Amino acid sequence: MAIEYTSGHGFRTHPVTGKPPRCPWDYTLTVHEMEENKKTTPNEPTLLDVLYSLVTDSSGVRHGQSFEEWCGEYGYDTDSRSAEKVFDACVDQWRNLIRLDLDLDAMEILFEDY
Repeated sequence: MAIEYTSGHGFRTHPVTGKPPRCPWDYTLTVHEMEENKKTTPNEPTLLDVLYSLVTDSSGVRHGQSFEEWCGEYGYDTDSRSAEKVFDACVDQWRNLIRLDLDLDAMEILFEDY
């Protein structure tokens, strides 16, 4: 199974300070802060990080949610093409997880507090 895995600002660190960047959507950043954010590098994800994302991202689809229910659960607009693309990606992801023959119920329990 091949996937593209990306992470947000919280999973990046500054090479000198070791601190994560300030999130640009929380407040206005100064020019200096924007330049410092460009210096951050992504942290290498662990296998558990990736599995957690795969299992939780496909959880709603796996439990039989319709597109409309899924949108309501995750805050998407039901009249959105981009939401439909994300939903379809979750469906594909779930189908790929089934092919791996994993105990998804056990994994959901394992990741409850991850």
